[in-house]
Amino acid sequence: MNQHGLQDWGFEFDKSVRRFGLCHYRKKKIYLSRRLVVDNSEEEVVSTILHEAAHALSYLRHGRR
Repeated sequence: MNQHGLQDWGFEFDKSVRRFGLCHYRKKKIYLSRRLVVDNSEEEVVSTILHEAAHALSYLRHGRR
């Protein structure tokens, strides 16, 4: 998170099975599905983390539009 400018953001695994990742703007937290992390390749996991980080950065720069 720090590497991408999200020093005050957190990260957690959750129990979701319908979505791989989630960016929660108000909580400043990125969530990943524990089950889908286990069931997918490292490349897919990294891609999802970067995707959710991009949502967070977009929110910080532009607000929620």
